[in-house]
Amino acid sequence: MKNLLILFLFINLMACITKLAMPTNNDVERVKDKYPGYTLQELNEGEILYRQNCATCHSLKHPALFTESQWEKIVPAEVIKVNKQNGNTIIDKDYQRVLLRYLVTMATSPSAK
Repeated sequence: MKNLLILFLFINLMACITKLAMPTNNDVERVKDKYPGYTLQELNEGEILYRQNCATCHSLKHPALFTESQWEKIVPAEVIKVNKQNGNTIIDKDYQRVLLRYLVTMATSPSAK
């Protein structure tokens, strides 16, 4: 019975984990007009920032759950919270831009559908 309970809890935990699509060059190419000079490295840095900072307070939201205009409001507000909780600047304006670009790019990824 105990093993069954553990298995049930594990399955529920796994169901709660957001599966994020791997950024690709196709994603970068898709937003090249919006973000001239954008690179796959910057897109990957945005994913790392998202995983390392956002998951510390709440479960990760799939980028496609919000529109670009919603992310433009959410990200600055959340960055303020993260920096305030840590007592210093963890995410500066440059990192905030990288994070926002990642979320906006991946929100429109064909793999997000």
